[in-house]
Amino acid sequence: MPFFALVVFVALLIPAFFHIGTLLMTPSRLLFLLLIPLLLMKLLGKSYGRVTYIDWLILFHMSWFTLSVFVNASASTAITYTGVNTVILLGGYLAGRAAIRDLDQFLGFVRFFALVLTLSVPFIVYETLTGHLTIPKIVEMIPGVTSNRDVQYPRRMGLDRVQFVFVHPIHYGFFCSLSVALFFLAMKNQIGNFRLWAQAAVLALTTFFSLSSGPLLSMIIQFLLIMWLYVMRKNERPWMTLVWISLGLYVVLEVASNGPALYYIITKVAFNPGTANARRVLLDYGIDQVIATPVFGIFKRPWNLPPWMTGSLDNYWLGLAVAFGFPTFFSQFLAFILAIVAVAKRDFPKGSTLDRVRTAWVISMISATLTLGTVFVWSEIASFMFFFFAAGLWMLDAEVETGEAPPPEPEAEARRGPQYSRYGPSRQRPLGPGLVPRAAGRRT
Repeated sequence: MPFFALVVFVALLIPAFFHIGTLLMTPSRLLFLLLIPLLLMKLLGKSYGRVTYIDWLILFHMSWFTLSVFVNASASTAITYTGVNTVILLGGYLAGRAAIRDLDQFLGFVRFFALVLTLSVPFIVYETLTGHLTIPKIVEMIPGVTSNRDVQYPRRMGLDRVQFVFVHPIHYGFFCSLSVALFFLAMKNQIGNFRLWAQAAVLALTTFFSLSSGPLLSMIIQFLLIMWLYVMRKNERPWMTLVWISLGLYVVLEVASNGPALYYIITKVAFNPGTANARRVLLDYGIDQVIATPVFGIFKRPWNLPPWMTGSLDNYWLGLAVAFGFPTFFSQFLAFILAIVAVAKRDFPKGSTLDRVRTAWVISMISATLTLGTVFVWSEIASFMFFFFAAGLWMLDAEVETGEAPPPEPEAEARRGPQYSRYGPSRQRPLGPGLVPRAAGRRT
């Protein structure tokens, strides 16, 4: 994995908070604060390939988000809030665009992701059995530094919900859930089958320890999508077939259930029936609020909710629309959907490593997009979500072989003579399946 990607990944996992003036900083926020101007200039200067419509949607998302906060809050509050969140979100996105630029780098990222979660197992087993955080307590021993607090939720199935280095168990579960299908598909034929299945099982176990319905649902969706692609491996358009079947099933549920089909689904997938009911109420009142304030949202102003509800929105997409307006939600949601569709439609050689990596990222992004309808993310996990999303966008422009090169002319072949690498035979490395050589000085 590239050194910059390694630094970003490790920084996101250090649960340390400290102040610089009035700003509450973390290692990753400080890193992004220093690098955002340079990374943004290089992105717009096409150092990371062409500037895509996905890039423009994310930049529009951040711009409208900033505008909505300034409309709804005082200048001092808006400057601080938008400054910190721009560092968190745009920093993660630009880092992903800059750090992961080709197949080998992405595979390195997948390997390191799995390694981190595997090494976390002793910590999470201790935490789920005892209810005590480990790494945050060690970090708090540093003078002038604070760390995450235990949210102290009631136990589920006799186990404590694991936070690891994150501010909330759902964040830890969301983080783990992104790794399961990603590793299982991307590492196929890269490592032995026993290790592949064993490590995938470990990653699934880490997701389970969050004891949150959203991440567990995400993992189940990934497994179902993998099974679907295997069953439909001879179908030329498996994704489109799935879309039509899903729409058909939703219509059947809509007709057969007493209320909206979405409510029926929420009720069935939630750990707790009370939680499912709360999500239904939030969805109803949230949509009403978006209709009332569609352009700029309400930011942190109180809104009309039943008195027994706290106002916590366990729905990232709805939260964006309520707090910052429909354009803020729609621009990011559209960026996710368009990127998934565009990468899924790339004509990569079937069965190649590039094809498997593409499928792994698409499945992970589909499950993440659906899971964000059941959780709310902020802080380091929001940075990682944007980093993960941007880390797959190199596939929009990845070059593939389209046919065999024409045979050389006899005279040219005679003049060429024996071919040697200037690094020597031992330093040559074959191209990955589906890839073509990059021209000197050009990044794909």
